[in-house]
This record gives sequence, structure tokens and C-alpha cells, in this order.
Amino acid sequence: MKHLLENSKSQPSTQQIIDELWKSVQPILHAQKNLSDSYHKTHMELIRFMVEARYKDTQADIRGIKAYLLKLTGSSPALVFEKMMMMMMMIMPKRGRKIL
Repeated sequence: MKHLLENSKSQPSTQQIIDELWKSVQPILHAQKNLSDSYHKTHMELIRFMVEARYKDTQADIRGIKAYLLKLTGSSPALVFEKMMMMMMMIMPKRGRKIL
């Protein structure tokens, strides 16, 4: 019995075991967080690159459409739209329809 009592005193307490376990797991958790942050940063850079590329493509498309309309009609796109609306105003009432 005396031997059992001595052995129980020499064993670490539950709190000591928990503390040791926490100390051993912390570096793993820290490394996982760093890896996750790195993946997130890489993913966000890729998304930013794709959005910027799409923006540049869209701007190029808009410039192309404007140039085509200018070449086709000899007017800027705003004037083309105004001419179309004026034509619609002239045609639609004659047919008994309302304009937007």
C-alpha cells in the first residue's frame, strides 16, 4: 500500500498532462494556421488576377464596340442611342403602341 501511495504521488496530475499535451500540439496548430494563411493568400491573388484580367477584357470589348459603332454610324454611341430613340418615337405612336 505504501508503494502504491508513493507511485501515485510521483505521477503527474491531470492538469500537468493537459499542459504537456497542449505544449506538444501548439506547434502543429501554428503550422496549420500558417499553411492555411498561405493557401488563402495564394487563392486571393489568383482571384484578383482573374478579376483584373476579366476587367481588362471587358474594357477592350467596350472600346471595340464603341469604335465599331463610330465607324458604322459616324457618331458616338450616345448619339446612336438618341437617334434610335427618336426613330422609335416616330414609328411607335403611328402603330398605336406606347414607348417604354
